[in-house]
Amino acid sequence: MSRLYFKDDVYILKSGISVLDRLLDGGHQIPHSCKAGICHACKLQIKSGVVPEAAQRGLKETEKSEGYFLSCQCRPKEDLHACLPAEVDKQYSAQVISLNKLSDDIIQLIVKLDQPMSFHPGQFVNLWKRNQLHRSYSIANLPSQENLIEMHIRHMPNGKLSSWVFFELKKGDSVGIQGPLGDCFYQISKEDKIKPMLLAGTGTGLAPLYGILMDALKQNHQGKIYIYHGALADTQLYYVENMKKLTKKHDNVYYIPVVLKSSGLVDGIIEGALDEEVLKTSDSFASWNIYLCGDVQMIKKIQKQIFLKGASLKTIHADAFIPYA
Repeated sequence: MSRLYFKDDVYILKSGISVLDRLLDGGHQIPHSCKAGICHACKLQIKSGVVPEAAQRGLKETEKSEGYFLSCQCRPKEDLHACLPAEVDKQYSAQVISLNKLSDDIIQLIVKLDQPMSFHPGQFVNLWKRNQLHRSYSIANLPSQENLIEMHIRHMPNGKLSSWVFFELKKGDSVGIQGPLGDCFYQISKEDKIKPMLLAGTGTGLAPLYGILMDALKQNHQGKIYIYHGALADTQLYYVENMKKLTKKHDNVYYIPVVLKSSGLVDGIIEGALDEEVLKTSDSFASWNIYLCGDVQMIKKIQKQIFLKGASLKTIHADAFIPYA
């Protein structure tokens, strides 16, 4: 056991309990979302002590040097003095520009930032409701002079923030944006632009993949680009016509929508398991750049299978969507 010092309180940390969970149990309002080390919302700062390597995994070197760590991943073996960060990822005020239903349970939210934000399509931001509640959503658009951010948000049953977006948020309302975060974006050398790309995702995992695709096309990617979008049924797919138009405009883009159960009413949809269809793309993924986004179990499954078919871990970029804990 170790001791955790935070503000004026001292807590005993039992084995296996994270700093975040202990502080939440103690009544402290620590910003958090995924509890999986992905959203980085729960960052704290070391005043004294040492944190495990896992607590700083994924942070920038500058953040590590300044003592930042992810409280959800921190299970220290020694006494630790921690505090709230002196400076968190930059926060922006934004105005809602439009809300458009993409399917029965997915909405496109476009906001305009009050100032420019440097980002790569495929990264994600934290969307805040009145500085009290936030969730992480991927960026689906290219940077623009209008400082726009596009997000695709699925309505989750009893989801506090997604219900707010679906049923309360209106054009002209103000929201908070924090970020950008994540390293799942188009980052390919000039020499690799002739190599094939594989993009595969489920549900709103299409949002970052669409952004990555548009960025690749903007940067004149010459290799073939295969983009797979998986869902349980036809009605859960979206952007189908947009994607088909892209394939007609760009002869190196191949769009493959996959559902477990097809109604047969929509042309071009493959019925089957997403991972099985993805693996049919090539006998070897040794020279491919891979981008995977969406359901965590499916992403892990595809990631493993593609690795076994020759892909290098350095060329597999994954953004698994973790349900809010």
